Amino acid sequence: MKPWIAGLGLSLIALQASAQQAAPQLPPPVGWQEIGLMQGFPPADDKRVTKLNWLKYPNTVYALQHIRELFPTRLVSRGMGPVKSLPNGKPLKEFTYKNDKGADSTFLQFQRDTYADAILVLHKGKIVYERYDHGMTPTTPHLLFSSTKSVVGLIAQMLVSDGKLNEAAKVGDIVPELKGGAFGDVTVRDVMDMRTGIKFDENYLDPKADIHAYMIGADFYPAPAGVAAPRNLYQAMTALKDRMGPAGDFFNYQSVNTDVLAWILRKTTGRTISDLVSDMIWKPMGAEQDAFFLIDPLGAEVGSAGLNISLRDFARLGLMLSQGGKINGKQIVSKVAMDEIAKGGDKAGFAKVVPQPTRPGWSYRSQFWMTHNENGGFWTLGVGGQRMYIDPKNQLVVAKFSSHPVPGNAFTDLAHNAAYAALLKELTKR
Repeated sequence: MKPWIAGLGLSLIALQASAQQAAPQLPPPVGWQEIGLMQGFPPADDKRVTKLNWLKYPNTVYALQHIRELFPTRLVSRGMGPVKSLPNGKPLKEFTYKNDKGADSTFLQFQRDTYADAILVLHKGKIVYERYDHGMTPTTPHLLFSSTKSVVGLIAQMLVSDGKLNEAAKVGDIVPELKGGAFGDVTVRDVMDMRTGIKFDENYLDPKADIHAYMIGADFYPAPAGVAAPRNLYQAMTALKDRMGPAGDFFNYQSVNTDVLAWILRKTTGRTISDLVSDMIWKPMGAEQDAFFLIDPLGAEVGSAGLNISLRDFARLGLMLSQGGKINGKQIVSKVAMDEIAKGGDKAGFAKVVPQPTRPGWSYRSQFWMTHNENGGFWTLGVGGQRMYIDPKNQLVVAKFSSHPVPGNAFTDLAHNAAYAALLKELTKR
């Protein structure tokens, strides 16, 4: 692949670089209505959000809530079944704590510092805190970015645990189109745990990195005529031929792994990813809203980053996972599948190639980030602040959407750790 990003006006490199700067140098959090984005008809040219500028802050604040107005999508139906209720518990009062920098902060200030669009806290199955900002409402869908990976990984683990997918099978035997390429001889489990050893650079700081051309293939932004970039995910995945190391040896976070996994799921089941999510998760867990996936020009769901859901349904997903795969006493995800995820991945290989200083002792398993802390906590993580923390021991779920101007996540790990530790302390002392 020949990557290309010049002229898109996305400022991804500049935004990523700003992660190294002090927070006061970042732009303040804003709502899309208050700055006039897409207001009036027609909207002013400098207030229009398009495929060319949707990833540039503050346009992201609007775009992440209005993806269907920018891109083609496929429905994830909630069906006609009953909605899983989320009863209200004792409301959480504002509290002060020491943040990761040792300064006094409040829970609300933490949300502002991390550009939160919405946040919901479940404790023992009840809503104890729920807040919406920047144009969000309880029914507004929001792009999950890479938290999508955990949903795709969950489907894969369910099929593996049910004996419908062989995790030891070679990818090329399931997806013949990938034979002879970088993925041909790796196993399904290697793909699920991102230990494929392929050569694929996801560094947004590097304009020559593979990820930029890959995003063109996913149709996240268009490539001008004559530019040598993939025009769909099929081209992007089959173009990868090189390796940087042996499969199964080390963890390396690469979004293409999840789209390969989605392709494996489609080949194995003969069904779309949207229908699998609908029938295996959304309907049985009692989702309140339909969800939807971004699709590439060939109609393939962007399994690495394309799911859009409401905050309450994000929390319902977390509730199910925190309860060992159960909702209302019904086992939606088998105990075998949940146990496989809970045991985590290879901690030794987790930071072997790419240092993970804010995630010491973690691992990656079935597209989930496993902390191995005393509470069995784990995360779904998506660029720009799409996060869910699940603490099974304390029955705590924190679902959070954000529109952070920096396309990353690790730089806010410590801020989230401090805030959620203080949150748990407040909840357990009541």
